[in-house]
Amino acid sequence: MVDASERVGARRADLALGVTLHARSLLEWWTSTMRTLIPRWLITAYMPSRRWVFLREQPHGYLVFETPGGVTEDLAASKRAQQLVNSADALLIVSQDDVFLRRKTLPAASANHVQQVMRLQIPVETPFDMAEVASDTLVDSSSGPGNTIQVQQAIIRQDLIDTHRSALAQHGVSLARVDIASPDGTPMGFNLLDSALRTRMDATWPQLNRILTLVALGLVLAILALGWVNRERQVEALQTRISGAEAEARHVLELQARLRREIGIRKTIANRMSGPTQFPQLYASLTEAIPDDTWIEALTFDEQTLSLIGLSRSSGTILQTLEDTPGILSARFSSPVVSDARLGADRFRIEIMLEQPVSLSRPAEDNG
Repeated sequence: MVDASERVGARRADLALGVTLHARSLLEWWTSTMRTLIPRWLITAYMPSRRWVFLREQPHGYLVFETPGGVTEDLAASKRAQQLVNSADALLIVSQDDVFLRRKTLPAASANHVQQVMRLQIPVETPFDMAEVASDTLVDSSSGPGNTIQVQQAIIRQDLIDTHRSALAQHGVSLARVDIASPDGTPMGFNLLDSALRTRMDATWPQLNRILTLVALGLVLAILALGWVNRERQVEALQTRISGAEAEARHVLELQARLRREIGIRKTIANRMSGPTQFPQLYASLTEAIPDDTWIEALTFDEQTLSLIGLSRSSGTILQTLEDTPGILSARFSSPVVSDARLGADRFRIEIMLEQPVSLSRPAEDNG
C-alpha cells in the first residue's frame, strides 16, 4: 500500500512538473509576442528596463564598469564613475573567497519553498547562524534523476555586506544587488542583498503607473459589483476568505512548529553524536574534586552547562579546583558570594561550562 501510494505521488509530481514547464514556455512565448504588438512608450510606462552598473572592491576603494570585463574607473577619483552609479542600478560583485558556496539535491518544488528549506538548513548543516549571514539560492532549470533538482546556495557574512554598504554610502551609492564573481568575472546570478535594502533607479514612475491603473480598475470593478452584489453576500464572501486564511495560517504554523522540532532534534542528535559526557562519570569527578569543607545543596544541568549551589569555607580556591577537573572547560560565579556567619562559610552559585554535552544514559557494559 505504501509503495503504491509513493508511485502515485511520484507520477503526480512528474505530471505537475511537466505542466509547469509547458506553462512556463507558453507564457514566455505569449509575453514575447505581446511585446511586439504593444507600443514602446506603453511598455516603458509599466515595465521599466533595468540598466546595471557594476562595482568591484579594490585595496583602496571601488572600481566601476558598465559591462563585466569592460573599462574600469575608480569611484572616488572619477566624476564619470560617480555619475554612472547615480544613473543606474548598482551591482556589487564580490569574490568567491568572501562567500560559502554549496550544492544540494532536493525534490522538485517551487522556488519559494526551496529558498525557505535551504535557509532553514543553514544553522543545521553549516557553522553559521541565520541572523549572522545573508544567503540566496539558485535552482538549475534542468531536473535531476527521480524528479529532483540541483540547488546552489551562496552564504555571506551580513557584517561584510554592511561594511560595503557603509563604504559606498559615503559616495552616495545605494546598492540594488550583491552578486558573486564567476571564474570569467561575470555575475553568477545571486542577490545576497536583503530585499528591503534593494534600491531601483527606474522603478518609481512605472510602479506609480501600475498602482494608479490598479486603483482605477478596482474602482470600476467596485462600482459594477455594487449593482449586482448585496451587502449580505459581501459579508459571506469575506467570512469565507477569513476562514480560508485561518486554515492556511494554521497549516503554516504547524509546518513551522514541525520544522522547529526537527531542527531541535537534529541539534540534540548532533550534540550527542559528538561524544557526550556520561553524568555518573562527571558526578564522580566532581565529588573527588570538591574540597571537604564544601557542601553542595543543589545541582542542575542542561546538556553542556552545569549549575552548583552550596556552601564553602574555601570559596577563594574552589573555581580553580573545578577548572582543573577533567571534563570541565570553565567555571565562574553566576551570583555574588554571600558570607553565612552562622555556618562560618560562604554561600555560592557556580556555573560550569563542560567540554562536552551531558548524557544521563550510562555507557554500555562490555559483557565479554
